[in-house]
Amino acid sequence: MRLEDLLKAVAIASANDAAMSLAVHIAGSEEEFVSRMNKKAEELGMKNTHFVNPYGFDSPEHYASARDIGIMSAYLINKYPKVLEYTSMYENYVREDNLEKKFWLVNTNKLVKFMKGVDGLKTGWTPAAKYSITATILKNDVRFIAVVMACDNPNLRTQDVVGLLNYATSNYDVHSYLKKGDVVTSLEDVLIQPSKYTVVVNEDINILKRKGDKVGDIKVDIKIDNFKIKNLEEVVGTIDVYHNGKLYKTADLVLLEEVHKSTFFDICLEILRELFFVS
Repeated sequence: MRLEDLLKAVAIASANDAAMSLAVHIAGSEEEFVSRMNKKAEELGMKNTHFVNPYGFDSPEHYASARDIGIMSAYLINKYPKVLEYTSMYENYVREDNLEKKFWLVNTNKLVKFMKGVDGLKTGWTPAAKYSITATILKNDVRFIAVVMACDNPNLRTQDVVGLLNYATSNYDVHSYLKKGDVVTSLEDVLIQPSKYTVVVNEDINILKRKGDKVGDIKVDIKIDNFKIKNLEEVVGTIDVYHNGKLYKTADLVLLEEVHKSTFFDICLEILRELFFVS
């Protein structure tokens, strides 16, 4: 099967065999893929999660909290927004160009069809975990994620998550503090060309607040690593955003310009410019 068909099978129909196939293809074995899953969970700060398989079957050592699933879902959407193209499909096909093997998929998340703005994300069920769902909605350019676990039947699952989404969209909005590409600072270094370059934030930073409330006190701590700049690394620092005295978000900083290391000629030219005030 094509990669796109496997992705559709996982995203739309919770296909465990497709998840297993993708895991082995990516990592070489199920064990190695699970190891990578747990490493990524730790990196994301998922403190109450441990995986033992790529497809979610019950095991005493396979678990996650609703908060951790929310963290993972937000990372997925922010880092790979293309996933929403698949999770928002109510129905589709795999092997669409093969009439003999064409197979119909129907989304296990009925909200993508029946609730405006919902475009994902994933349902789940096992005997131990019962009926669960992570749902995401985009309304008035604000995205919310709700996680519901351990429901006795699909109807209760739907009622609970719809209630959470309605509560969120009715009571909260976001203040846009920084947009991706906004300038954080400008620097100058003769060993880099261009010698004057700009540091920008690499993602949107929004402050969640109740509707009608003031934004509150926002402070930032900018950390720039000159060693990374000189080594032409993509990420050159971080910005810590504090909201009302607490760390709210950390985002990567990158350079706006494409830079390269200065040659001897570049350095001589910069010196001449400084001496003769040539702009």
